[in-house]
Order: sequence, then structure tokens, then C-alpha cells
Amino acid sequence: MRFLLLCNLLGTAFLFLVSCSPENMVERFAFQEEQAETSNITSLIEAGDYEPELQPVSQLVLESGNHWTSGIPGFRENALSAFTGEYRISGENETVRVWLTREFLYYEGWTEQDNINAYVNYRRSDDTSDLASVQLDENWTLVINFPPALAGKREEEDRLIRSFIGRISGMSRQSQNISLPAIIPY
Repeated sequence: MRFLLLCNLLGTAFLFLVSCSPENMVERFAFQEEQAETSNITSLIEAGDYEPELQPVSQLVLESGNHWTSGIPGFRENALSAFTGEYRISGENETVRVWLTREFLYYEGWTEQDNINAYVNYRRSDDTSDLASVQLDENWTLVINFPPALAGKREEEDRLIRSFIGRISGMSRQSQNISLPAIIPY
């Protein structure tokens, strides 16, 4: 048994030494260099013929918040507790305020709107604010105060609501240790 093991070991060592001779090594490396030079990759579109269109990256950036407060606009004078934050739309000067609450909300003076991504939502507009409320699940409701620049622009408001729903709906399944996302793609 030891004899077979010794023969196997000597045979492997002999093959290694023969295959690693300086002449063989030079041949192997020289062959690879030649092959690398001969295999060229060409593009289907010439570089000068195509310039990609750069899309502006729009996002909502949390400027302040991530704290509990009392009082949510649009529900008369109240002491409803909510987790709040203020987001700036990149490239804009105005901010969007949000409140995330577990309180029961009574929608007096609000209008029920078409569902957005299967979420029930309500709107309310007056002289001082343009608000939307979205029921995220059986516990959490998101209230958004749109900036005056978006007033009356329903498609932009809906896009903003969808952005918030996409990032906050998963987080709303938590009952503690919540935090509003720092950046939301918009």
C-alpha cells in the first residue's frame, strides 16, 4: 500500500516538473498573449452614433422628522399622535409633510378617491392645505400634505402617493421601532 502511494506521489511530482519547465512556461504564456491580441470585441453601434439620454434622478429626501408628534392637519383641532417627517423633492424648494398614525381617523369633509394601488385614499383641499390620506393596512394610515406647487396636479400627487406607499407600506407592518426612509425614489 505504501509502495503504491509512493509511486503515485513520485509520478505526480514528475509530471509537475516536466510540465513546468521554463520552455513549456514560455510557450503557455506566449500563446495566451497572442490569443488575447487576436480576439477583439466590437460593438454593434459605433460610439459616435449613440449617446444615451440621461434621465434626471428625482427623489424625496427626508429633511426633518422621524419623531412622534401630536396633531394631524385636516382633522379639526386634535391631539392625534403620529410619526412625522418632512421631505424635499430634489430640484424643488418646497417640502412635503407626512404623518404616519395608528389612530382612528374620522374623515369629515374628506372625499373618497379612486383606489391607488388597491389602497383606500381620501383627499381634502382648502385655502391652507392640500391633503391626502391613505389607509396602508388595518393599523397604519399615511397622511400627506402636498406643497402648493402641486395643488391641482392630480397626476403628480398620485405619483407622490405611490412613491410613499411603495416605501412605507412594508415598514408599516411593524408596531415599534419604525423610521421613515431617508430617501424615496420619485
